[in-house]
Amino acid sequence: MGMLWKQADGWRHEQLPAGGAFEQRLATNLLLVPLGSARGDAALLLLGDDAVSVSGRPVLGRLAILRHRDEIILADSRWWYSAEGVPEIKPFVLAAGRQRPKCAVCRNLLEDGQMTVACPGCSLVYHYVDALGDQAAKHCYTYRSHCSNCQHPTSLSGEPSWRPEADEDSLLAGGDHAR
Repeated sequence: MGMLWKQADGWRHEQLPAGGAFEQRLATNLLLVPLGSARGDAALLLLGDDAVSVSGRPVLGRLAILRHRDEIILADSRWWYSAEGVPEIKPFVLAAGRQRPKCAVCRNLLEDGQMTVACPGCSLVYHYVDALGDQAAKHCYTYRSHCSNCQHPTSLSGEPSWRPEADEDSLLAGGDHAR
């Protein structure tokens, strides 16, 4: 997964589907294809004949690999690519032939049917079990503000924690949005 931010009356984002393609038609075709698994850490940008720049560099040829916080400019249109994904709470199911993993925070085994969250950044799995009877809640995923493995934000609000405005403010202050 990942997000494509488009500047139109402020910034709006669309979640890119995992393992599929997201097509945005402009004066030319612009096709984004998430690379790898559901992690969304990169996407392939395929474009037509129009001049496009990515993070201030012209795209030579008709493809570019986008990374988190890359700015895309085509004519008078601007986008930003974000690798930030939206986590889901869902029951854990051990895949056939796999060894039972441990929660990344509490280090207890993940049991089938327990509610868990897989980090959208690295796929590390955490408990997210609500209190039930005399059993205490285990909200291991939100124990820290970021994943201990890849630093992806652990908010479950569904709202992205990174926004293009943050990089724009940094650039205006003389900073750099390099990765």
